[in-house]
Amino acid sequence: MEHRIGDVVQGKVTNIKDYGVFVQFEDGYSGLIHISKINGSYIKNIEDFLYVGEKIYAKIVSVDLENKRFELTLLDLNYLNGKVRKPGIMESLGGFDRLKKEILKWIRK
Repeated sequence: MEHRIGDVVQGKVTNIKDYGVFVQFEDGYSGLIHISKINGSYIKNIEDFLYVGEKIYAKIVSVDLENKRFELTLLDLNYLNGKVRKPGIMESLGGFDRLKKEILKWIRK
């Protein structure tokens, strides 16, 4: 499959670091979403938006065909369904999914 800048691709979050999120794709490609490309505002903790194992959509910013790597962004994109967001409309990037997944652990603490 040929990948192009601007394509929206679906992958799985495999790792989260302070500087960004690593995503793996079924065709063997992997990618990085830098923390500055997750949300249009300051992010203190990336795990407030994304979690390891979550399936997301991201837009390709650059492609390294030789190493099968992407640079990715979530800006102006609903990462849960892959649809481009309308300018000026900001929505919560994880909705209630993170709450649903973590609430029992938080209650136990």
